[in-house]
Amino acid sequence: MEIRVIIAGMNEDDLYFKPPNKEEKHFKKRLQKKDRIVPRQTSKKNSPTSLSKPHDTGQVIAIGPGHVLLRRGGELIQSSLRGKLKKHFTAEKNLLAAGDLVRLDNDLLIAEVLPRRSVLQRKDNLSRKKNQTIAANADQCFITVSIQSPSLKPALIDRYLITCSMGNMIPIIVINKIDLLPDGDWQHCMRTYTRAGFTCVAASAKTLEGIESLKNLLAGKLSVFSGQSGVGKTSLINIVCETDFKTSEIVAQTQKGAHTTSAALIIPLKEGEGAVIDTPGIKSFALAKVDKTSLLDYYPDLQKFASRCKYPRCTHMHEPGCGVIAAIEAGELDPMRYESYSKIRESNDEDPVG
Repeated sequence: MEIRVIIAGMNEDDLYFKPPNKEEKHFKKRLQKKDRIVPRQTSKKNSPTSLSKPHDTGQVIAIGPGHVLLRRGGELIQSSLRGKLKKHFTAEKNLLAAGDLVRLDNDLLIAEVLPRRSVLQRKDNLSRKKNQTIAANADQCFITVSIQSPSLKPALIDRYLITCSMGNMIPIIVINKIDLLPDGDWQHCMRTYTRAGFTCVAASAKTLEGIESLKNLLAGKLSVFSGQSGVGKTSLINIVCETDFKTSEIVAQTQKGAHTTSAALIIPLKEGEGAVIDTPGIKSFALAKVDKTSLLDYYPDLQKFASRCKYPRCTHMHEPGCGVIAAIEAGELDPMRYESYSKIRESNDEDPVG
């Protein structure tokens, strides 16, 4: 089912849900034209006809400033948070995220955010004491990267892998733009992570290589696409979902992408069951929470050599007799993974990678 917005017959000022001004036209294009958005109706005091169904629930499709677009059953409705919920923003950067399930009150205001079965989070860029929720309740996360334009950052991939593990999401690494480089340049990355036990897909939005593999993995699931700005998430989503969202050119000066997607949005697949959460590109990714003494637990390919370490509390950074370092020196482990581990292990908890 396509998500569409119809505002015919309604004044713009009467719309309860309003996307950001600068992105208003772009946002409306992204929610294409079939389903009708139902304006939130304010109940009349003591009116029995104003009561909604008990435990009426909806799914967050998109979020604008102070307003939320929900899918409730087969319709789209406009809503917002009840006043008492807004105080929770002091504890988290955003109380709601695309994919959240919520309970509505009689006025179709959001009264409760239901428990999440999975979450993708990072530390907020501005206030590192707060967490930013990127998406919720997704089955899997497609960590989208490129080898060139922008260049590969293994430590960023690994931070995503750690976050997915902590947040109960299955990680899938998508290496996009493989048409830009010879096979050997991207196959090394794919081989390294495949050997570590992760699912990898090589893709090109230009040549369509890997698209069928992506479609097969997406079928019947709620999936979030996330990654560095400019890696081509939206281009891939346009193809697999058969949509036509705006894409942007790489910023020539920095070789990083401009933020094409300004807010997370759930997009249904064109064929069959399933949907995709398109998210804004990130420029840095600080882990929301990790115990560095157990960091190696998130590196199964390194962990199997830890039993060879001379000391039981080896950090695998500098200790003599370290089994992990010996495996690197013997060529049994890929240095790329160890360098990523070392970078995260030595960084402050506040340090982002981008």
